[in-house]
Amino acid sequence: MDCKNAKRFMTPWIDRELQAATGQELLSHLERCPDCKREFELERRLKAMLAERVPRLSAPPHLYQLIVTALDAPPVRRSWGERLSEVLLVRPRIGFAAIAAAALVVMTTVTSLLYSTFQPPPPLIADLVQHHTMCAVEIASDQPEKIRAWFAGQVNFAVDVPRLDRFHSRLLGAHLCQAADRKIAYLVYDLNGTRMSVCLLTGSPVDLDRLKRVSRKNAQFYTAAYRNQNLVLWSEGNRICSFIGPVKQDDLLTMASGREW
Repeated sequence: MDCKNAKRFMTPWIDRELQAATGQELLSHLERCPDCKREFELERRLKAMLAERVPRLSAPPHLYQLIVTALDAPPVRRSWGERLSEVLLVRPRIGFAAIAAAALVVMTTVTSLLYSTFQPPPPLIADLVQHHTMCAVEIASDQPEKIRAWFAGQVNFAVDVPRLDRFHSRLLGAHLCQAADRKIAYLVYDLNGTRMSVCLLTGSPVDLDRLKRVSRKNAQFYTAAYRNQNLVLWSEGNRICSFIGPVKQDDLLTMASGREW
């Protein structure tokens, strides 16, 4: 895949509208092309910021019936001037002043978000969530010994498989991902029908400094949220561990602090 096609497929991949095979070609190109990867990360974070921070306005309850009635009504031919007069004069509540005010609010909100309030997540968080949501299980097994043996020789850190049975969680398998210059070991669990990942990787604790700190059972954890996923992270020597999933932050903290390796 060349740069031209990579740029064409970035948005569909971020919106999860791209076939898996093409998506893998795109990810392979991004690993080889720093310029495209930089553009991809910028677009991904911008879309995530807009989704999280721009408020969604609810439509009035009667709008559905108005649309249905308009669709059922026979078409009426009107000139452009007549339609403009109806908007500006006959229906003053949605006249020019209201339209201008709405446009001003939208422009102010977007400008403020882009230039002042936008704080992109640390690259580590974006990478962890991306591979959690998009990567498939490479080895399907509920046997910790088999999972540990599969990772042996592929990573340079210990891959411990936590026992989470008492949290009604079942081990499904594992996969290995590459993020920037580090490998991430993913252990995939089913938590009451919800996919949850336990991630293990090596890295400096400074990667966690921008996150919120929480203490549980005399241990230090860090929390984050990104793209409808909650994360709880902590460091063990040179290893970083994380629980990720669309699960309540407090539940993830309980599982992380009560884990058994």
